[in-house]
Amino acid sequence: MRPRRFLLLCLLLVGGCGPGRGDVTGQVTFQGRPVEVGSVQILPSDKIVRTALIEGGKYTFRNVPAGPVAFSVESPDPLAHRPGGRKREERAKAEAAAEARADKWIPLPPRYASFEQSGLTYELHAGENHHDLVLTP
Repeated sequence: MRPRRFLLLCLLLVGGCGPGRGDVTGQVTFQGRPVEVGSVQILPSDKIVRTALIEGGKYTFRNVPAGPVAFSVESPDPLAHRPGGRKREERAKAEAAAEARADKWIPLPPRYASFEQSGLTYELHAGENHHDLVLTP
């Protein structure tokens, strides 16, 4: 292979490599208490919003482009939207589940539902990342 072609091939291969991808996990707390009900959204450099449910006070995102990311957190009142249009048994189970979540629900300040207002940012690195989201009033 000619040196010029080899150099061009190397440049193309190196130039095509991005910063990589990573996973990020963490705990969500508000005033020191775990947030048990809701979801976390992440906005990475590719501008594709991803959503993860909060389970056991924790969130996980997999295969996210490395680089700067922003987070938002939502925790709607589980009793605000009553299930309807279902069979009586299904509706009763759904209402019981909503009431169980309501016992763990913590209302969050509305600013956390916005990427621009939450102030929750992080520099995601390729590979495994841990980043707790500590929310304040």
